[in-house]
Amino acid sequence: MIRSRDRKSKKPLHPHPGRTPGSLNVAWMEAQAESMSSLTDMDRLKRAAGQMLMVGFHDAPSIVPDSLRQALDEGLGGVILFRRNIKDIHQFMSLTDSIHRAVPHDAPAPFVAVDQEGGRVVRLRDPLTPIPPMRKVGGESDPSWTRAVSAMMARELGAVGVNLNFAP
Repeated sequence: MIRSRDRKSKKPLHPHPGRTPGSLNVAWMEAQAESMSSLTDMDRLKRAAGQMLMVGFHDAPSIVPDSLRQALDEGLGGVILFRRNIKDIHQFMSLTDSIHRAVPHDAPAPFVAVDQEGGRVVRLRDPLTPIPPMRKVGGESDPSWTRAVSAMMARELGAVGVNLNFAP
């Protein structure tokens, strides 16, 4: 049985009973934040919430834009980079390095993500190794080849500053 209220206090267990768990109630969050004992607790809450978010942006700079740098400094979880963010491999590596350096040393490393699936879905081309479509890799029914292709992709993406690949 799912309860919507705490038996002892009669307070709702969820900020908005009857709404989906993904619903955001800003007033409830602010009330919770006000009840915290110190600014440090509030900072921790903001960082924890920020760690769940990733953002993208439209241009292709060599260094992280100021607004994104501030968001990363304040706890943003990461950045997803698209083809529109890539001029060439040197600019891309400079950008990913800048993203990593924008995060305080005592904070978790930011996710720097791409969608490098292979086949037609490739954000980074030269000098990275061309990858066949993952359907073809999986269709070969050869786990050792699949592991080798995946490991090679991981090594190459890691070398250019990517630590999360949205690939099948």
